[in-house]
Amino acid sequence: MKFNSIMELYQLKTFVMVAEEGHLTRSAERLHTSQPAVSAHIKALEEELGVALFKRTPKGMLLTHEGEILRQQALRALSTIDEIGSSYRSQVSSNRYVPVLHAEKISKSRFSSAPAVVVGTTDEFKTRKT
Repeated sequence: MKFNSIMELYQLKTFVMVAEEGHLTRSAERLHTSQPAVSAHIKALEEELGVALFKRTPKGMLLTHEGEILRQQALRALSTIDEIGSSYRSQVSSNRYVPVLHAEKISKSRFSSAPAVVVGTTDEFKTRKT
């Protein structure tokens, strides 16, 4: 499978937040980030898609027609991501998969004394040769 888009999940989350709030500063506060970062996320999305997603006004940000279409698609995409996370957490809580953190030394590396954190399931580590 090949993914050609450089669009990032955090950009979609930022976009949806700005669409809800109508203001960059309030969106930045809710996202616990800076207003310039929020502005950069929106600009990157607009450049990648080649359309204006918002009309900037003295009173805030208003969605364009293209922005409203993206908002609907972004909400569906973010909902799907949430469903994946919920499904995984459900499997973990039913003990089907038990994720663990395992620290070990990295061998044959210039960082040989630094621990590496490996995430996997308990069964994977039982059969894993170190």
